[in-house]
Amino acid sequence: MLASSIKVTQRKLESLESDRYDELPDMTFTRALAKTVCRSLKIDATPVLERATNSAISRGRPSD
Repeated sequence: MLASSIKVTQRKLESLESDRYDELPDMTFTRALAKTVCRSLKIDATPVLERATNSAISRGRPSD
């Protein structure tokens, strides 16, 4: 299970996967979690980080 292998709760991982960034502590945590997930899956983090940042901005949440 990915959540346990990266030592994060299943709830936080599901929030990231579902673009529910407001359920995560802040954008610094969100970006770090996204990078960790991408590294674990051996995929490029750039599009994921762009999506998270753009989503946060469109929802009026500071992107740190």
